[in-house]
Amino acid sequence: MTQCKKRIPWNKGMKGLKASPCTEKRKEKLRKEYKSEGNPNWKGDKVGYVGIHLWVKRHLEKPKRCENCRRIKRLDLANISGKYLRDLTDWEWLCRRCHMIKDGRLKKFKMLSKNKTKIWINNIQKSKSKNNINKQ
Repeated sequence: MTQCKKRIPWNKGMKGLKASPCTEKRKEKLRKEYKSEGNPNWKGDKVGYVGIHLWVKRHLEKPKRCENCRRIKRLDLANISGKYLRDLTDWEWLCRRCHMIKDGRLKKFKMLSKNKTKIWINNIQKSKSKNNINKQ
């Protein structure tokens, strides 16, 4: 819509050139032409991860409750199929916990935290035993 902005041309005041602002009719026509698929920057299904999430957030109404557990919590936009298409039926609003469970990330997170705890305890025990040996 850069065609409608009132700009001061470099040759203002020179003879024979006049800048005229766009009419409301022209502005409305440009708005319709440049929406979604009409926009020259439209990528369609080749859009990236962030772009598809932004598109779905604009088009899919956000409920107050998680669609899975019905709790009132902060909601994430979750893709059901994992294909990230522009299909609104393939998306749902879930709380963070339900989203992690459906993606299988909660299990991985718990396993990682258990492993980190074990490693941390082992490191402490090793350092204590080294300190005891050094003292003797």
